[in-house]
Amino acid sequence: MAKIIKIEDGQVFVGTANGELKQYGFEAFSFAPQVGDLVEVFESDDKVIISKTGVTAEAGAKSKVAAGLLGIFLGNFGAHNFYLGNNTKAVIQLLVSIIGGVVTCGVATIAVYIWALVEAILILTSQPGTKWSKDADGNELA
Repeated sequence: MAKIIKIEDGQVFVGTANGELKQYGFEAFSFAPQVGDLVEVFESDDKVIISKTGVTAEAGAKSKVAAGLLGIFLGNFGAHNFYLGNNTKAVIQLLVSIIGGVVTCGVATIAVYIWALVEAILILTSQPGTKWSKDADGNELA
């Protein structure tokens, strides 16, 4: 696996797993390269093909572990959904937990916590590309 490090003057600089920095033209790519893309490089005698792995290394990527832990410890307040950008669902969890908890003597709060705990487990055990491994904007969790 390799990573696109820099794009300059029609050339793409790719850092390899063994620490090498290689330079390629845009024609070697089967996609529009961007800095941070994780790629696989296939080289033969006279040909180079570079394909995207489907995983992007983004500096601001949200953490799967952080989302899961927020769901476990603060899930009844919707903290994990606020973190992932699912604000409507988070507000519903927060209001049902607080207002519903007062009206039902805590039963609604317990129900929301179970809901959040199930979501936290789904987030922590999700495979890349699934609904539970992405934030509200569709970005893969790190």
